[in-house]
Amino acid sequence: MSTKEKIIQTTALLLRKQGYHATGLNQIIRESGTPKGSLYYYFPNGKEELAIAAVEYISQKVINRIEESFSYSDDPYLAVDRFMAYLIQGFKEQESERGIPIVLLAAESKPEHIQLHDTCKQEMIRWQKIVKEKLMNSGYEETKADEIASLIHSMVIGGLSMTTALKQTKPLEYVKGYLKHIFARES
Repeated sequence: MSTKEKIIQTTALLLRKQGYHATGLNQIIRESGTPKGSLYYYFPNGKEELAIAAVEYISQKVINRIEESFSYSDDPYLAVDRFMAYLIQGFKEQESERGIPIVLLAAESKPEHIQLHDTCKQEMIRWQKIVKEKLMNSGYEETKADEIASLIHSMVIGGLSMTTALKQTKPLEYVKGYLKHIFARES
């Protein structure tokens, strides 16, 4: 793993554990085991630039997992259900692999953190678009696919936020269990 990747991964973990304001550059340097000069070499604009890189890094991992789950089945319910199973298992097993609760990071960012807020927003839009495309490829009309994708995305983000805050997977398990009702109504 490169020094830059180590810095980004450490930042992502600290942002998830502590939030943006409680995470300092000195702590990132210390916990990543990298030289101070490396942090400023790769991220000369400081903490916001580093947080953006961490959001993009985690988001790409999420997108890869969504796409992997969605290639599992042409049935959108089975594909989303598989993704939810991955999220739940990830929270139970690998703390270092958990993503940043991007919605919470966006909410925590100050008005002057325009780029960080925009990055969080764009990444969440990307996730929802993948779900919408899966639904459309499965025969859903575009408006309905957009509506269902938005609902699923809202439920998952809410479940992730609650799971992160409560440090238990029950909220995500409830979301996973309820998804069948959304798809049953659409059949």
